[in-house]
Amino acid sequence: MFYYYDDSGIPDQLHTLVQEYGPNGIAALAFTPSGGWVIVSMNGDYCASGIPDDCFQQLVQYINNGDLINVMAFTPDGGWVIVTNTAYCASGIPDDCFSALVSYFNAGYAITCIAFPPAGGDSWVILAGGILTASNIDDECFQFLCNYLPSTRQARWVVFPPQGGWAILAGDYYEARGIPDDCFAQFGAFIQAGALPDLLAFAPDGGWSLISNTPDPYNPPDTIRQIEENIMYGTGSTDTIWNRMRHYNVPGVSMAVVLNNQVAWATSYGTLEEGGDQYVYTDTAFQAASCSKPVSALGYYQLVQNGLIAFDANINPYMPWNPPVCPSATPSWLSLVTIQLLLQHRGGISGEGVPDPQNQCSNFGGFSGYPNVPGQLIPSLMQILEGAPPANSGPIQLTYEPSLTSPQYYSGPGYMIMMYLLEQLTGQDFGTYMQTNVLAPLGMNNSSFDLYIPANLSRAAAGHDQNGNMYPGGGNNHPEATAAGLRTNPTDYCQMICCLNQNGTLNGNTILTPGNVNYMVQQSTGTFSNWAPNAQNFNYCHNGINAGFKCIFYGFSGIGAGLMIMTNGDNGDSLYTEIATTVVQMYNW
Repeated sequence: MFYYYDDSGIPDQLHTLVQEYGPNGIAALAFTPSGGWVIVSMNGDYCASGIPDDCFQQLVQYINNGDLINVMAFTPDGGWVIVTNTAYCASGIPDDCFSALVSYFNAGYAITCIAFPPAGGDSWVILAGGILTASNIDDECFQFLCNYLPSTRQARWVVFPPQGGWAILAGDYYEARGIPDDCFAQFGAFIQAGALPDLLAFAPDGGWSLISNTPDPYNPPDTIRQIEENIMYGTGSTDTIWNRMRHYNVPGVSMAVVLNNQVAWATSYGTLEEGGDQYVYTDTAFQAASCSKPVSALGYYQLVQNGLIAFDANINPYMPWNPPVCPSATPSWLSLVTIQLLLQHRGGISGEGVPDPQNQCSNFGGFSGYPNVPGQLIPSLMQILEGAPPANSGPIQLTYEPSLTSPQYYSGPGYMIMMYLLEQLTGQDFGTYMQTNVLAPLGMNNSSFDLYIPANLSRAAAGHDQNGNMYPGGGNNHPEATAAGLRTNPTDYCQMICCLNQNGTLNGNTILTPGNVNYMVQQSTGTFSNWAPNAQNFNYCHNGINAGFKCIFYGFSGIGAGLMIMTNGDNGDSLYTEIATTVVQMYNW
């Protein structure tokens, strides 16, 4: 049988046994906190020194029964666990760890690793055939373990040295922090020698043993790891995603990729706050900024689908408040304002770049939000519409002639009018309607249009400026919910992409009719699009820019693909451009 090993500072007897057992494969090698150790070969040879008596007796019983030992581990508090191909036994391990072990074993999962950090207490991790459960482990380690889950090389082993740090083994990929340099160097040396690191154990006095039972099959590189390690920038240059994050002072990134109209994988990088010890997870909430608009558009299309208003009907008779007419505009233009034109940013409402040579109109494209600090006054929807205190934006007006042939003047204010219209037509506040009719049916369970971060999203990313300094309170709040107020994560957001790619239906729920999806996706009525609708690389997209948050999504409806990238830094647009370019090229979209 194939084997390869290296060690340093372990007891001489154990070193000799590694050499002796190696040709038959080493199934388990572990150290106790007091310096005891155990080694078991795949053909049932075993030897132990200084391990708990009840653990040794159980090990002997399993081997005499012909069981194959899969996992042996010891807790810092004197507990132990053994898992075989047919049974398991544990003593003194945390109750929730034991419950997870029982659940996974009974469900038929192949448990490859159970590990206990040196802090003790309720601190543990179980790896089981693509399943990860952990409690109170190092947050960066947990982030990396999660990032390996959707990979073709899943993490099969994690270990926590008694002196601190951690190491993850995942086939021909690995990651570690705070382990001895000579041990870390052997990871690469093993792979260079054609051996995949399988087992790693650390002795309490700093010794270590690294074992391989598996020759490297030289599989093609994993796509996710390739993307992480080869972010494209400049002219032909590449670097790791972590280095590009540091370059742009962006503390955290999260992304998800859609393949075959399903979320194929999601990964996260960095921290919630610069210099913090809480790391971004794939369900961490970011501000979606203007990527709130396409999600909101689903709700506005539903007004039409439910017969509350026609797509091309004048909206003003349906609202007790109508936008005032700018002095340079014509009052009759009010009758031309429709949902269709507002979704296309051609609705005549205050927008970015509207010609106004005499500076008579209130034209702006977006909203800056309100600092998340005590005592900050937040305007009502009507105060935002009227530009009345404490609103920090101008009045929303009719400033040019609405028309399908008009240039597009990007207009967050136009979305605010649709938000007001929705509340008038449904009798519900915007957030409640969207939660019930859009977010929940899409399965966007970790998303919200609430003004303040809801309890279930409290572990949210904080926004940072161009220098990497956190904004007060972690970023501004946006009562302009439809234009900039969605909090979500890439996995949730990609549910919308999957829905639009499938003509408005997801998991049996019809959110939009195919005709409305056609308007939204192919006619830039709620999103923006690139290339001809029948081109293979046709895509619809939108980006988002809030203070401290930048994001972008792409949907490729012709090939059932998509991508969402969210960042918590003001330089995130430069970073997401590089990441998106890399992903698109990697998949040849």
